[in-house]
This record gives sequence, structure tokens and C-alpha cells, in this order.
Amino acid sequence: MNITREDTGTLTACISIEIKAEDYQERVTKKLKDYQRKANIPGFRPGMAPMALIQRSVGRSVLLDEVERLMQESLYQYLEDQQIHILGTPVENEEKTGTHDWEHATDFAFHFDIGLRPEFELELDHGISVEYHKIVPTEEELDQEIQKIRRTYGEIREAEISGEDNILHTDFSELDENGLVKEDGIQISRMINTKTFSNEQFKESLQGLAIDSVIRINPRAAMDGDVKKLAWLLRIDEEQAEQLESDFEIKVTKIESLEPAELNAELYEKVMPASKPQSFEEFRQLLREEMAADHAGESNKTFFQAVRNKLMEMLPFDMPEEFLKKWIKRRKDGADKAEHSHEGEDKQEAVEPDYAAVLESFRWQLIENHIVEKEQIRIEEEEMQQYLRIRFKTYYYQQGYYQKDSEEFDKHINSMVRDYLSKEDNREETADVLMYYKLLEVFKHKLDVRTVELTHDAFHELHGDLHHNHDHDHDHEHEH
Repeated sequence: MNITREDTGTLTACISIEIKAEDYQERVTKKLKDYQRKANIPGFRPGMAPMALIQRSVGRSVLLDEVERLMQESLYQYLEDQQIHILGTPVENEEKTGTHDWEHATDFAFHFDIGLRPEFELELDHGISVEYHKIVPTEEELDQEIQKIRRTYGEIREAEISGEDNILHTDFSELDENGLVKEDGIQISRMINTKTFSNEQFKESLQGLAIDSVIRINPRAAMDGDVKKLAWLLRIDEEQAEQLESDFEIKVTKIESLEPAELNAELYEKVMPASKPQSFEEFRQLLREEMAADHAGESNKTFFQAVRNKLMEMLPFDMPEEFLKKWIKRRKDGADKAEHSHEGEDKQEAVEPDYAAVLESFRWQLIENHIVEKEQIRIEEEEMQQYLRIRFKTYYYQQGYYQKDSEEFDKHINSMVRDYLSKEDNREETADVLMYYKLLEVFKHKLDVRTVELTHDAFHELHGDLHHNHDHDHDHEHEH
């Protein structure tokens, strides 16, 4: 076998592989003997069919399979031995390779075009300046959050007359056409307040009521005709709610008023037991930081994108663009062919790939891989397991399904982690997430990061809808 490399451009080359009979004959003979041993052909005992018959039956397909397998193995082994770093995967040069005569030829030649990885240097240091856009609450938003906390930790007290924010314990009874309680009608007890209903006029009618007060309403009208809300209020299915036109009698059985908690050290410690703020000013500042932390994910995402843009602007290295376009098109054509083989002829016009976006993705992947290698960033198995344990536990805690310190719960979580990581796609996704966070830490530590505080509205006016930006996509076939 003979393998040679011919440079065809600054970042392209052609790998030629010449395979002779002595290179593959042993493989082919072994494969044919395997077929012979397993063959069950009428007229011959199992495994005793003549080799000539086996050769005529499967000889050509065995030769083709073994030669192509040998060619692929040799190609990638050559790239590894010669330390040739490529982009994408080798693309067969069909013009040079031509058509092989698998019936009569004994020697075969293959030619592959490759794109070479460009070389560049990058030093992450404080000479690279990037803004970090931190979302901070406005004073109004802070005031609203403090009022919400006061209500959450407030006390419920009984009241005699209902007001705007009171909770009313009530009995709902469906009425007949004569205004009398319907014997087989809907009867239900509900806790309501003005926010329960949609109709503004009806909301006003709930104020100024005393215990044992009775009012007559039409629930459909009170909900402004919203069938889903009506079904929720009366705990009936939507089909029944769709047909319901009756008036109802509402009797007030109890009135409760929420007394907001006082702003003092006792409240501050309940809300922040770890920090235990002693003054309102300290509490307000810590709350401001907590509210900002709730938006850290959005800030991190735009920061990562800003770093990406900055580094790509700093490193305008050449790329084997024509080769990559050919490689992208070859992959797309192969995918289309596989899809259409199941669907029949596709008469829709083919969508051309966005070459510019794919080339940009290649460029960033090279830069990212360079950083990962230089900073010696690694994702360990235990890190993936621990990340998933926290992720799964958090989900269950939020749902209230398990006790936090249950041994059975821990076993269940560990089993979930093992099952999840047993699938390669899940392993890759988990590793990508952890790599994203590790790169973020490297950027924040090594670069000149200038924090700019923005309100939530100003942030989104500047960056738009982040849900449609894919700042950290990975394609592990980009570089080999």
C-alpha cells in the first residue's frame, strides 16, 4: 500500500491511497471462508459448499467491502500518524478516483481532498476588554418585591367587612330560572378575592360585604365569557362550562385580611437566614443582588456572545472555504438522499445551506478548541454526575415529590443519572453545558471585564429576544 499527500492550496491537500492485492487478499479470503462455513445452500451439507460457488455468489461484494474498509482505516491512521489536523472529514475526489472495475481489477486507487486546520496564536489576558451587561432591578421593582415579601410573611386575620385585598370564604349555589337554589345544581365552596374574576364591575361588588352576606351573580359574565376560567372556578369540565348559563348565589362564610409583615430584623432573617441583615438598607441591597442574580443566565449568555465576537474579530485567520463548502454540500446531499429514499421523489426546491453561518461556526469552534487545550479544561465523569444530581434534585424539590434527606430519594436520583448518561446524546449535551460554564469562568477571570448595569427593559431593548440566539452550538465533526 502506498499513501501520499499533495498540497493543493494553502489549507487544502489531496491524500492518495494505492491498494494492491497483497494488502487486502488475506482479509477477503478470511471473509469468504466465514461465508462458506455459515452457508446453507441446497444440494450441499451446511458449511460444505464449494469456494467457487461462494466466490460467484458474494465475492464481488466482499471484495468491495473489505477494500473500502481497509481504505478508510488506512486513511485515518495516516492522518493520525502524520499529525495532520483537518476540518470536517475527507471528501472523495471522484474525478481523480474515477470508476473501479471490481470484476477484473486487482489494484485500486482512491483520492481524498482534505481541509487543513489553520494555525493561530491566542493569549487570553486583560488586554482584551469586554463588557458584561448585568441586569439590575429598578427602585420601583425593588419596592414591589419588598411588598410581595411582606405579604408572603404576613399574618392572616379575620375581618368583618370585605375590602379590595381580602380573602372571602364562600359557598356557591346554582339557581334555577325562579331564582331558587337548584336541588341537583352545582354547589361548591371556594376561597375568592377580587383577582379571581375578570369583570371589573363584578370585582367592585365583592367589596363592603359582611359575613353571611348573599349576592347573586352570573359566573359566565363575571369571567367575561372565558370558558376555561369558568370551568376552573366551579371545578367542572369545559364541556359543561360551555353550556352553563345559570346565575349563582354566593354566600360569604368568612372574611380574612392579610396584614403585611413589619419591616424589621426578624423578617429580614426569615427571608435571608444565611445573611441575617440587620438593617433595612442592608436587606434592600442584598435583595437587589438576589434579583440581579436571577437574571445572571441572560447576562452570561450575552457576555459569552460578546467574547465570541471579540475573539473572532481579533483572529481573522484564513479558512479552506471552498473545501468546506464542498464538504457541507456533500453531507447535505447524502442526508437528502437518505431521506428521499424513504419518501420517494421530493419535488420541492432544495434549500441551500447557509455557508456563511456554518463557516463562522467552524471558525469559532477552532478558537474554542484552542482555548480549551491551552487552559487544559477537562470535563470529568464525576462533574457530569454531580451536575445532573443537582439538576434532577432541584426539579423534584420544586415539585415537592421527595424529602430532601431521604436515602431512597438519593438512590432514585443516582439511578436517573446513570440512565441519562448511558445515552451518548445526553452525555454530549451535559458536557457541552459544563464546558460553557467553565469557559465563562475563564473569560471572567482572564479578560478585562467591564460591568455595565442595565434595567431589564434596557437590556432587552439592547439584546432583543435571546431565545432565538444560539450562542454556544457545538458540532463535534468540525475538527479532527
